[in-house]
Parts: sequence; C-alpha cells; structure tokens
Amino acid sequence: EGINGSSIKKSAAMQEYLGEAYCLRAYWYLMMCNTWGDVPYFAESAKGGVTLDRPRMDKNKIYSMELQALVNAEPNMEFSDVSSGGIERMNRDFCMGLIARLALFRAGYGMTQDGTMKRADDYLDIANNDSLAVTYTDMSGTKKTARTYEQYYQLAEDYCQKLISLKNRPLRASFSDIFNEESSLSSAKFTNDEVLYEVAFLSGNGGDVGWCIGVPVTASSKGATTIQVNLTPSYYLSFDSDDVRRDVTCSRIQYSSDTQQATLNPTSIAAGKWN
Repeated sequence: EGINGSSIKKSAAMQEYLGEAYCLRAYWYLMMCNTWGDVPYFAESAKGGVTLDRPRMDKNKIYSMELQALVNAEPNMEFSDVSSGGIERMNRDFCMGLIARLALFRAGYGMTQDGTMKRADDYLDIANNDSLAVTYTDMSGTKKTARTYEQYYQLAEDYCQKLISLKNRPLRASFSDIFNEESSLSSAKFTNDEVLYEVAFLSGNGGDVGWCIGVPVTASSKGATTIQVNLTPSYYLSFDSDDVRRDVTCSRIQYSSDTQQATLNPTSIAAGKWN
C-alpha cells in the first residue's frame, strides 16, 4: 500500500520491492491454505475501519487473486543473477516458479468444507465469478484467461516454459556442491542454478543448522554439536544404493575429533547436507 501510494512507485527499485511483497503474501497464503484449507483473506493491511474478524474464504478464490497479483508484478521484478540479494531475495525467477506452483494447486483437487475432494470447477461458479479467473499473456504475446482447471494447468505450463526460456537452469553435475557452497559462504550460492529462492540466515546468526541439525560432533577444533534431529531408516532405504544424493543427505558417521570418525547406528542417521 505504501509503494502503490508513493510518487516513486514506478521506479525499478520500488517495483522490485512491490513484487517481493506480493511473492511473500502469496507464499504465506499457499502455506496457510496447505495447512488449514480455507482461511480468512486480507488484501489490505489492518487499520481502523477494516473488519478483522472475517469468515474463511474459499482457497481457490485466494489462489486466483494471489496469482493475478503475481502475474501483474512478475515482469517488473529483477532476475536473481542481477539482484543484490541473489537467490536470498524473492526474485523474478522465483515469482515465475511460484505462479506455476499456485496454478497447479488452483487446478487440482482440494478438501472442501463438506469433507469431499473437489476441483473448483465442481462446486464454484467459475464461468461468471471474475475473482476465480486469472488473465495473463503467454510467451507468444497471446492474452489468455484461466477459468477451468485445464486452463490453470496451461497457465502453469506457460510459466514453466517462460522460466525455461528466459532463465534456463541446468542440473548440477554434483549434488553436494549446492550445500558445500552454502556452508563455505561461497559467492556462487547467490546465483545457484538449481535454486530459485532460499530463506537466508541473518548474518552472524546461523540458527540451529549445524548445531542441532547436522552431523554429530562430540569434540573438534571447531566445537561440538547437540544433534536433536535424525532421519529414519526407512527414509535412508528409500534411496537407490547408486543415488549420489543419499550419502550427501544422510550421514552415517559422527566425529569425536577433527579426524576421528565412528559409524552411527541405523536409528541415528543424521542430516548430512550441512556437514
């Protein structure tokens, strides 16, 4: 609201901030709808005269309205490889990916208040309710409106193709490099080709990753850990034995010094990515 009411709202910086704000709002509504289904919806800030005690809104309407906000904001956002925050700020690449994901949820089935799984097409007036529609322009310049579940699947495909076309991201040859770059604070992590967006830790405050989520270390020159999170044997065994991701993700070792290792038992497998 502050940006839209500002005299400098059309500047590139303000449009980027606006896009980030819409991405944050859409992401959190996606998380809330995944957890609770229909939730109260606010497109404006809490202030005098605004009714705060609202009934739940159908999640498909929330998805549609958040999608329209993202579709409108996406072209004015910065790509991660030119943003000062890289992939640690919500960016244009991520916005396109979020649009595709929201469109898939909007197209698919969800639990309704009567306890049955339905698409929006099954019980809502999608033909006449414009708040359930999203208008966008595809890569060819064709203007489209998504109303039916088939059209929302097409919207998801169109934005995946747009992301691939504008910022294609090949898979890394090494799965472990992604996490090694994070742990070493490598500058390469800010333009990571396999990651669109990741939540960063506040500088100098690493949270519990490595301390209680990571490889057990009882003593070393770098300190010790108090591991409180483990992976289950069934998860470890869900990987193919030739899957190179398994031994990066799941640690079977612990350290009692910088060089001394011991093997963990099958019920104490640790999260190995941030070693």
